[in-house]
Amino acid sequence: MEQSLYIQLSEKLIEKIKEMEVGQLLPSERKLAEIYSVSRTTVRLALDNLEVRGYILRQHGKGSIVVDYHKSLINLSEMYSFTEQMKALGQEPSTKLISHSIIDANDKLNDIFLNSEKKFIKLIRLRSSDGVPMMYEESFIPFSKFHDIKINDIKERSLYDIFKEDFDEVVKLAQEEFSADLVSKEAAKQLDISPDSAVLQIYRTTVNIKNETIEYTESKADPSKFSYRTIHHNHIES
Repeated sequence: MEQSLYIQLSEKLIEKIKEMEVGQLLPSERKLAEIYSVSRTTVRLALDNLEVRGYILRQHGKGSIVVDYHKSLINLSEMYSFTEQMKALGQEPSTKLISHSIIDANDKLNDIFLNSEKKFIKLIRLRSSDGVPMMYEESFIPFSKFHDIKINDIKERSLYDIFKEDFDEVVKLAQEEFSADLVSKEAAKQLDISPDSAVLQIYRTTVNIKNETIEYTESKADPSKFSYRTIHHNHIES
């Protein structure tokens, strides 16, 4: 009974959310329980459901904030390209190259690239959509493979398109790890968020068809604009 009630409440709240502005707060759990004559447990389950589906963001001390579901929900569980995802949503992606440098290998990069490289190109980029900052990225690519990469191309093209079209390096797979973290001072400035904000931290390692690691990226994403979604199927034998 509780399950069907929270699903019904979820649908009612979605209709209410569609009439609200992005950034507005839903009423408190207690108030919603009074309005819809349900228990606070039912309200909590409904809000959990809405957050998973990308309609709200729940922040401790603030409440349930309406987010832009249609424009801001990004599926990070599939093979991910920021440029392609933004275009698929009908938005205009852009990249600001904050800095680029050549650095020596260190223990961390040696572990990731299996001690195969001595120098790396380090790229720090701000990824935006329709002019709105969304992701702060630090990327490392092997100097030996990509020393001829053109800086202007990095500003205008997807890194994976450059790999494939200019260097014949085809991405076979990418491994990603996700965690919550506090934003760094520089990332907060670039993302235009509070210095004490939490961010979605994404660690990405990309491998080519020869099973060589060709990219490692650490990204910090504004959680109000990103949602991680995955679907698990239950394979039932009949």
